[in-house]
Amino acid sequence: MKTIRYSKLTTVVMLAALSLFPLVAIGSQTATTNTVKLTQKQLLWLIAHAETPSQHEQLATYYRQQAQRLLQQAKEHQEMAAAYPHLTASKHPGVRSLAAHHCEDWADLYAKQAKDAEALAAVHEKMAKEATEKKH
Repeated sequence: MKTIRYSKLTTVVMLAALSLFPLVAIGSQTATTNTVKLTQKQLLWLIAHAETPSQHEQLATYYRQQAQRLLQQAKEHQEMAAAYPHLTASKHPGVRSLAAHHCEDWADLYAKQAKDAEALAAVHEKMAKEATEKKH
């Protein structure tokens, strides 16, 4: 078996390059998966200053991702609400109605927030299209 030896300089350079990789990925849009990762600071900047089609597309993708996450949370809370009837009223009086109602309220809230996030995505898609048409 052949052993590969790296000098300390090579190791340092490789580690430095690898440590910069996450910085390149943050705030960038991935074409293959159509996802965007933004820090809170980047998100706030884009909301306040987005002008280019690319910037509005990043926001649209961000809001679509948020909508998907919120829909997943709504589904999970609906499932939790459905699981509460298994608590018998004689063993735990009032728990089913209180707990199920709590979960149903969260499911409704998450579903509404997902709908709002989809609407924001549509607004930014429209803005991206308008920004593209301005360029031509």
